Amino acid sequence: MSKKKRKSTENNNKGGGGGGGGDQNRQHRTSSDDFLSPGPVSMSPHDIDDGYMMGEKKKKAQRTKNSNDAIPHKDSDDRVFFDASKTSTYFEDVENSFKVDVIDEPSSAYAPKHSKNLTWSDVIRDGFKTVTPEDCAHWLFFPYSTHVFQSRIFERKCFVRKQSETSKSGYEDLLTSEDIERWLKEKKLTYGTNVDVTSYKDGVRRTHNANDGFSNVSKNADYETVAKRFEEDGCSVRVLHPQRWSDKLWALLSNLENFWQSPTGCNAYWTPANSQGFAPHWDDIDAFVLQIEGRKRWRLYPTRDVSEKFPRFSSEEFSEEERKRLEEMKYVEVILEPGDVMYMPRGTIHEAFCITSEDNDDGKKDEASLHLTISVNQRNTFADILEHVFSDALADAVNTNVELRRCPPRDFLRHLSRLDETDVNFLNSKKLLERCCNVVVENMMKNNVFAGSVEKLLGNLMRERVRPPKAHTRLTKASLGAKPSMSSKIGLVQKNCASLEDCDDGVVRLRTYINNDRKLHMEGASANILDADAYREASSCLKIDPEIEGDDLDALATVLYANYEDGVEVKDLPFDTDEEKMAFARRLIDTNAFCVL
Repeated sequence: MSKKKRKSTENNNKGGGGGGGGDQNRQHRTSSDDFLSPGPVSMSPHDIDDGYMMGEKKKKAQRTKNSNDAIPHKDSDDRVFFDASKTSTYFEDVENSFKVDVIDEPSSAYAPKHSKNLTWSDVIRDGFKTVTPEDCAHWLFFPYSTHVFQSRIFERKCFVRKQSETSKSGYEDLLTSEDIERWLKEKKLTYGTNVDVTSYKDGVRRTHNANDGFSNVSKNADYETVAKRFEEDGCSVRVLHPQRWSDKLWALLSNLENFWQSPTGCNAYWTPANSQGFAPHWDDIDAFVLQIEGRKRWRLYPTRDVSEKFPRFSSEEFSEEERKRLEEMKYVEVILEPGDVMYMPRGTIHEAFCITSEDNDDGKKDEASLHLTISVNQRNTFADILEHVFSDALADAVNTNVELRRCPPRDFLRHLSRLDETDVNFLNSKKLLERCCNVVVENMMKNNVFAGSVEKLLGNLMRERVRPPKAHTRLTKASLGAKPSMSSKIGLVQKNCASLEDCDDGVVRLRTYINNDRKLHMEGASANILDADAYREASSCLKIDPEIEGDDLDALATVLYANYEDGVEVKDLPFDTDEEKMAFARRLIDTNAFCVL
């Protein structure tokens, strides 16, 4: 559990390469033909010869065939990872494989599975109090089942669900343009933090984050100024994180975060008729677009190159020249009307226009558009995990394996720089570098060195998630005032709502999002509301020094990792006396992450 205990385990697992014992196994090296020793066993030099070079491709193919690494990995939703046979189909031929599914909404699907006799209009008006996270997610991508969406749609292609004529329920109960006007009048929106006023005209994107007579972007947005720019200048209004003021959006995002196990954000875009607020671009999130008011024409472009597939960061807005080149590609146009939903995988190049008069061939009047974009999976990739994991893994491997601290052959870098697959010295140096990398990875997997990085990443998740409404927890009127007894059961107030982090100061912290400030959701330290250290500490609700409070740490782990439905009886906590058990139970309840079941 503690870092000290984990380090002790790692030391016990060291080979002869650690400590002073490894020095006696060093061999004098005269060239890059020598190879890294994994410990007391040295490898023979001159491992590469002409025969090796001639048969390398055949041997490599055989190793790949026999390796478990060549077997694709499937998750519980049948998403396939590392399938070499599918790479060209899904990721390389980006333009020809670009697809957008447009489906009509079956009216029978417009009801949550786990809420009898309720329509989604009822659920929205009730503020998402009675539905599960799975229901909320399914609401976004039905008629697909979760399994079908995850395995066949998610990350693969866009889809649009058109509202059926038999289902008149839009999303006006979630948010309206009147809500935005009210927030502006109440001076709740601050330029650059909660609201942006933008325009895109003649190929130029501009930001107008200043009130008339002011240039300071930190000022609260003035309603009269914003209204003038919206109505007279054709500027769009983007409201960032409206869940701060909308209880229904707060409850919706709380449920979606439980489903995706990832911070989930939301922005609102209010665009006047016959205008466009943003240039073409891609975002670093998977997006669900909910059209609330008016109509908007979206243009979706295929990824230009495989290097831009699933980007980790949003793009700059495209220039007019880049936009013209996009128009030469096989793009797709769709029109969203109130009640429609569109899913865009991360990295989809897109732009949106509030419907123009020439598009209104059905005689409908031009009107402003309002849509919500719900965002998931920002900074949630294998690459983001590996950045943390490899940093710790390298540090640990260097500390435990003396070979990694030796000087490389004198000509090592020069030989590597040649990039000549027919050169023996290049191949020898490349193999030596590969051996170094393998030592790091093997040490990481053998000793579970990634555990500390995983704890930090889970701690980040606890800090970034929104505090759930009480209706989404196991807190009841009875449990709120309940005092534990020896026969009481203690458990988490919400599944997966807390995690342990073994911190650099030697203290183990219990992290939870239950106490997070709703106003900081998706903003945090970046909004200058808290400094970085205070923001990091805000999610800590319990500190334990494992050297002094070892029994407390064991008791915490017992309750934290217990079956969620059952919890743990106070009498079963691993303490010697009833007084200690009762005191620790009260300590857990005081964190707000646990309650009496």
